[in-house]
Amino acid sequence: MIIGRLRDRIILQCYESYRDPLGQVIKEWKDVATVWAEVKAITGKELISSQREISSTTMKIYIRYREDINTNWRIKYHTANAEYLNIQAVLPDAKRTYLELLCEAGVNNG
Repeated sequence: MIIGRLRDRIILQCYESYRDPLGQVIKEWKDVATVWAEVKAITGKELISSQREISSTTMKIYIRYREDINTNWRIKYHTANAEYLNIQAVLPDAKRTYLELLCEAGVNNG
């Protein structure tokens, strides 16, 4: 991995549920870490769902190795525009120096 390619800032988020002081269950996305990454768009497609057109992009994101990331997490990218990427696969390299995250943007990212 060439560290100089990690030029983008991303925020790793996990979905968390907890009880507030009144006992109600609160479910929300929680920021876990802000890390440097290399973000590459690799494919794009358009879908028609419920009588409307939706575009979807598959992206590869490279970050330094972490053990805690899984496919239940998501990535907040372009914090000004708040684009959310669903993590589809977490692929470590053989030496465990970096992770390749296969992500999808544009479908069910709310």
